[in-house]
Amino acid sequence: MIYNNRVNHTVFIMRFNIKISGLLLIGTISFFFGCKKEANGENKITGTYAPATTMELVASPMIYTKNGQVTDSGVVNSFLNRWAISQYYNTTIVPYDAPVVTLQFLENNLLKVTKNALPGTSSVHAEIYQQTNSQLLIRQLDSLLLFYSSIDTCSYLSNLVDGFERISVCTSIPAGSYCKYRPEFIIKIENGQLYQYLITNTVKNTSKSLQFPGGPPPEDNYCLRTVFHSWDNFDPSIISRMGLRDTIVIQHKRVKLNKQ
Repeated sequence: MIYNNRVNHTVFIMRFNIKISGLLLIGTISFFFGCKKEANGENKITGTYAPATTMELVASPMIYTKNGQVTDSGVVNSFLNRWAISQYYNTTIVPYDAPVVTLQFLENNLLKVTKNALPGTSSVHAEIYQQTNSQLLIRQLDSLLLFYSSIDTCSYLSNLVDGFERISVCTSIPAGSYCKYRPEFIIKIENGQLYQYLITNTVKNTSKSLQFPGGPPPEDNYCLRTVFHSWDNFDPSIISRMGLRDTIVIQHKRVKLNKQ
């Protein structure tokens, strides 16, 4: 879910990113997940996996600005309360309320990803194309197209948080950009357990209104956008891309992926 808030204008939008998940384990780690022995002697992950019913908090909410990271709970909570978004951030273990994603492993490092969310269930196919002992990098087989406006600063900041620039090829046009991309994300492997890492984030941009001759001093315009439980592709290096009037709030969570 995305929550957009602008001056004198509040909109609720449901966004369902087709972001996918999958896993592949090798060696002794794969033993924990019901592997079967193939004729060629290699272990292979089989079956279907789904998230547990609760999420774990990886860290408390934190703020990023052009000047760096803010972790002081008083400063962070003051910002969340001032902009009426504190209810979207958590301090304890919480129920898993993201759209349920199940992973079905197929042959040749392929998997089927089914997402159960409004307005209904949808499925995509993905590939496991990079792996280490600690994580799996997964990407969707089919490319998607996205357009975003050059004046929509909040969308731009959200795309940075989602790691969109890393996976997209964009063509600029006068009103913005058309981008082609294949959604990708990471599954973590920790002590033989698979985890889906999620992120809740808020982006805020403030800009000065136009000054009309003879008119009153202009008010600040702002956009405020919150995205719940997207795949965690956040790279702190994006701080260098932020403007002086940009703010990003981040909270990391994770959920176990269990075999069904």
